[in-house]
Amino acid sequence: MNLIYGTPSEFSTSLKFEASWDYCISYCYQMSTCLAAYYQEEFPEICEIFEIGNLAKIQKLNAYSGKFMAVKTTSPSECSVSSNDSLMSGTVSTESTWQNYSIQVSPDFWIIDSSPFFKCPENFKLWQRTKGLWCMGVVPTGEITRLDAQKMCAENFQGVLSGFDSDFEHTSAIKAAVPLVPKSTPYKYYGYYMDGERKTNCRYLNQTGPDCNGNKGFLFSDRFVTTYDHYLWGFDNQPNGMSDNLGTSNCVAMRVNSKDGAGLDDLPCNGSTSTIFMNGFICGFPPNFEI
Repeated sequence: MNLIYGTPSEFSTSLKFEASWDYCISYCYQMSTCLAAYYQEEFPEICEIFEIGNLAKIQKLNAYSGKFMAVKTTSPSECSVSSNDSLMSGTVSTESTWQNYSIQVSPDFWIIDSSPFFKCPENFKLWQRTKGLWCMGVVPTGEITRLDAQKMCAENFQGVLSGFDSDFEHTSAIKAAVPLVPKSTPYKYYGYYMDGERKTNCRYLNQTGPDCNGNKGFLFSDRFVTTYDHYLWGFDNQPNGMSDNLGTSNCVAMRVNSKDGAGLDDLPCNGSTSTIFMNGFICGFPPNFEI
């Protein structure tokens, strides 16, 4: 937090309540969407909180004004950047929202420019991928085929079956899916369709070769994935869809049991197998935004 003598100059809405200056700063610091806190040495003590996007300009004052502001900024070091720097920045984010801002410092004012407010729907997490912001969520449906999963993802969320761009994304999906496995089930795993479909020239034993090994044997449609190194296949020799020589295990799914993830598997696209109940899909799309 940067502490300065100043007062809000251009703003839309704020939150006011009685509180000490120390509590006011702490409240803003712990509030994920707070940009700045304002306090005046008056009685009763009033704390005023400004969320990102609601404050555009701060007027700088002298030390005798009795008016204080604390502003969140981002610094590569542990200590905050100096309030005398000509340009500062910050980010306000939660698991499902993201917004950043820059602060131009002049002799008399701090001018704040905020980005659009990006938001994912309920039960989706927002990820900062190299290629852009990405909403991803595990969608439980009950018994489903890959074709129906694709349709539901597109129609309900305007999305595509998502891949994993990091191990963190994979771990997050596992954490969301594990609680969905019932305590008593005849299936070894619960599965969720995700991005990946076998190439037509990589479906039978006579088509093995370097071009069909591992991830190379699949086509992907999640255009925000930078690398497929985070497709962590099951330790039971996955992907092994070519081994039965039936040419039917052409879709990719994330597997979980009641305790943890079980790696990815290539399996038929038409629903559950004898060991895996296909309970839904992993959907992804760029977040909506508000200006």
